Amino acid sequence: MEFHGKHSVCVLLMGMLFCTAGCAATEQNPSANHTKATDLPPLVTDTSEETTDAEPEETVSVTETTPAEALYKAKAAAWKMPEELGTLQTVRIYEDDVYLLGTRQNDLQQTESVLYHAKADTEPEFAPLYANANASAFVGLTDFDVLSDGTICGLICENTDAVPYEDPTFNPDEFDWESYYENYATQYQLVWYDKNGVVCKKLGLSTLLDLDETSRQTMAFTGVRCDASDHVYLTATIDESECLMALDDNGNLCPVQGNADNVLSLESDYQWVRCSDDGMLLWECDTDDVQHLSHIVVTDGALWKTQTAVPERMTA
Repeated sequence: MEFHGKHSVCVLLMGMLFCTAGCAATEQNPSANHTKATDLPPLVTDTSEETTDAEPEETVSVTETTPAEALYKAKAAAWKMPEELGTLQTVRIYEDDVYLLGTRQNDLQQTESVLYHAKADTEPEFAPLYANANASAFVGLTDFDVLSDGTICGLICENTDAVPYEDPTFNPDEFDWESYYENYATQYQLVWYDKNGVVCKKLGLSTLLDLDETSRQTMAFTGVRCDASDHVYLTATIDESECLMALDDNGNLCPVQGNADNVLSLESDYQWVRCSDDGMLLWECDTDDVQHLSHIVVTDGALWKTQTAVPERMTA
């Protein structure tokens, strides 16, 4: 009995000892099964893992503005030209009408010009302007413009087929230039047609210029324009220079206001803009790409050229 009691006490003491040791071990390592929280990302030890570079978001601020009213408005349309027109040379638009000048070869191998007309529309139907006119009245017509009553004023070169630079076999070293200079300017005429296409007035342009020894040059009239007052303006190439002139009410060249000349020099690159009232606007661009805009008008029998400011949005 005594031994048994001692043995029981011993077992009890050993059990308490193991329990105390286990509790002590647990208290000494309280984080054995717990991971401490941290703000740092985990280390990347495997270099084979793919990484992605994050792109920063870009914020764009757009300010809505009311567009300014357009200074110029244009409309493009594809028109079907009549086959009988031949090669298109000039287009003129007067009020609500469109006029076309074309050239073709007639049976005599002459350069014959034809005029077609249509109302300005999305799909205009062009018809001959003078259906029953004599075709010979339009031989050599190189340019034209529309007068205020709807009739035509035209520039005619009577020998257009003899112009040397239109001949692909032309050899300038063998050509009789002296004879050409003397006779070429006499070919040009200014003609006015009535409503039936009949020539009602004709003016020989060679009589307008003084072709003396100092002005013996290559002469070619290049264009005719008319303003709302039916004043006629002519452009010509004289000694490889571009020139502008105008006619007075008597059919004579107007003196240029401010000097004794009857012609104004022009830049080689120029365009006409027809005014709704008196005169014409002339846009020029010089060799330095500087733009010039002038108002051209005939007043009191004289030709005036007044330079005006070029609008900012007006480009070549």
